[in-house]
Parts: sequence; structure tokens; C-alpha cells
Amino acid sequence: MTVNKLKYRNAAVALVLACLLPSCAAVAQQQADRELPEYGSMDDALRAVDKVIGCEENPTTNPIINKALDLDGHKAEYAVCSGHVQIDWFENEEARNADYQVYADTTQPVFIVAGKNWLVVDNSEALQEPPSGKDLERLAEELGAEFSALNGPKS
Repeated sequence: MTVNKLKYRNAAVALVLACLLPSCAAVAQQQADRELPEYGSMDDALRAVDKVIGCEENPTTNPIINKALDLDGHKAEYAVCSGHVQIDWFENEEARNADYQVYADTTQPVFIVAGKNWLVVDNSEALQEPPSGKDLERLAEELGAEFSALNGPKS
């Protein structure tokens, strides 16, 4: 291949990359700017979650409550959906972020679906209980929320 052909090929590759990279950045920014779903109350969040994954009418477990949020002046409500799957609802995103960070900082594996002011948390594995059988990835997809598997085994 001659030097001129290499110049043109390299210029073509540079042009393609110059066109693709901004669009990749734009897609990443769109995902970051995506508005997560928000619910006006715990009842609204519970109904939405129940519609997708089915919650027990009378769960036999109690939710895990983050008492530090109350001390920080954040209003939070908690409800068990099923087994060790619970919904945490907050008045605002700041409180949701603080609660999410508690789960992220623990060493126990948890699965989380995060909306703007709510979380659905599966603590089954962290509590060494049988799997919940709830498809949180599908829940996140159907509600337009974000799914995270935190603190699982490292590959």
C-alpha cells in the first residue's frame, strides 16, 4: 500500500471515529439525564411494584429500616413486598441516595431497583435466605428504573 493510500485510509478512520465518539457520548449523557420514575407515596410505589412482580398480601417478615435517615431529617417509609424483598420510599432523591449508599457500603450482596425517590431491595442473599424468586431486572425494565447487583462475589 502506498503512503497516499495509507493517509486516506487513516483520514477515513479518523473521520468515522470523530463522528462516532460524540454520538457515544451523547447516548451516555442521555442515559445519565434519563428521568427515573417517581412515586407520590409508598402506596403508589407498592402498587407499581406489585403489578410487575407480585407482592404478598400479608408478608411475614419485617422491613429493614435505616434509622440514620430519620436522624438526618429525611422522611422514609418501608414496606415488605415478599420474603426479604422490600420497598423503601422517600420524600426526595437526596434521602434515596443516602439509603442507597448504605446498601452499597455494606459487604453483603443485595439486589436493588432504584427509582427517583424509591428503592426495591432484595436482601435474601445477604441474609443467607433462599432466593426470593422475584425478577428485579424485569421490574427495573418495566418501570424504567435502574437495576444494580451490589457486593456480589468477585469474578
